[in-house]
Amino acid sequence: MQNELPDDTCMHDLRAPWQLAFRDRCAEKLEKMGDASRESKNHDEAIGCYSNALLLEPTNRNNILLKRSNEVIELDPSSHKGYEGMHDAL
Repeated sequence: MQNELPDDTCMHDLRAPWQLAFRDRCAEKLEKMGDASRESKNHDEAIGCYSNALLLEPTNRNNILLKRSNEVIELDPSSHKGYEGMHDAL
């Protein structure tokens, strides 16, 4: 069936609207869990929640990436990965 699709068609574009909405709700929940972990100064857990939210390819990807980058920088200000993530988000 995939062979019948035009070459420029991305499987991401073929998702049903309910799938996209579900994915965004899950990413939002993970983002809120990351926010709560950040508030309690549990940076490793916050980074994990933000990273898992990013795996879902949410529509608010840049916002979550920025939050994760800030957590990485908070843990290690000399980490180039935190600054690279911040650059990608902006």
